[in-house]
Amino acid sequence: MQRTALTTVSILAVALAACGSDGTSGSEPVSSAAPVPASTTPPPTSAAPAASAGPTTSAASGVVVVNDIEYYESEAGDVAHLDVYHPAGGLDLPLVVLFHPNPVFGGTKADEMDLATRIAERGAVVVTPTYGSNLRLTEMDVIAREILRWFRDQGPCAVWQAIEMAPSFGADPGNLTVVGDVTGMGPAQMATFSPPSEVAGCFAAPVEAPVEKAILFETDWLYVPDIWDEVLTEDPSWFPAMTHWDDISDPKATSIYMLAGANRASNTVRSLNGQSYSESDWISLRDPDARLAEIWATSGALDDGEITFTEVSQLATGVLVDAGWDAEFMLVPGVGHSLSTIESRALIVDLIFDGTSGEAEST
Repeated sequence: MQRTALTTVSILAVALAACGSDGTSGSEPVSSAAPVPASTTPPPTSAAPAASAGPTTSAASGVVVVNDIEYYESEAGDVAHLDVYHPAGGLDLPLVVLFHPNPVFGGTKADEMDLATRIAERGAVVVTPTYGSNLRLTEMDVIAREILRWFRDQGPCAVWQAIEMAPSFGADPGNLTVVGDVTGMGPAQMATFSPPSEVAGCFAAPVEAPVEKAILFETDWLYVPDIWDEVLTEDPSWFPAMTHWDDISDPKATSIYMLAGANRASNTVRSLNGQSYSESDWISLRDPDARLAEIWATSGALDDGEITFTEVSQLATGVLVDAGWDAEFMLVPGVGHSLSTIESRALIVDLIFDGTSGEAEST
């Protein structure tokens, strides 16, 4: 499979050429070689960013993949990349930005290759960003600071980049879906509910992103695991910066799908009995002004001394509905804290294109 380096000004021509590909250059979408060194100066927003290799095409599916497009550079000079999956010859297709899980433990955009290919096969342009440092961080204060940057900066920046590139790959930027897979719910939610007005180091210009659909798997608006207790104790401002309770009073015309794995044993994230913090302390760290007290009381989420991603997602869904958002909670059969089955990935595809699926249990 031949690969050619792309300059900043040539990626548009490559994208247009790829749309006419005959689909005979390979057996499946593949990742490109290591990216070329990035400039410390972001390219002009009128030009598409650099990519390290030419497009590859799956003979079986006809999906064209452009790898390793630069979209963000940190103050330390680390450059983040994204891939684009698109059908050959598409026009006015849905645009999907798909955020991978587990950046702290080495997760990257390559983890979403299968799901991205399935979505593109149905007729959409899919952008898969890598976000995070992939340094297997261990210090909680460092993790907390870095995750805030990943979610707040890189999430919206990747969406802005996708919108800017969309016409080049045959997508309609006005038909935008964001998908967050476990940890990927963080940047997806930030782009949907709490986008910043600007991001330092972003290669795309800020744009108001009218998200049509947000599909969020295993969301956590409470940062339930006890690993966050230390962070919340030392820096109470971290919680409102990372969550969206303060940003949902003005509902948008966005369809929100909150998903959780139906396997409760796999998604129980905290047992409040026997922890270093009592139940009341755990709540007060996350709700110091008791604004969520009524939600706790009516939901019964803590009645059994445990809380799960299912219960957190249900809480968030209820608050969104009460605020006037079009939000729905669904259980995904056969999985716990991972979209690990063909059926669960098929559900995501169905929600993107149809908005409904008989495979999920809606509540």
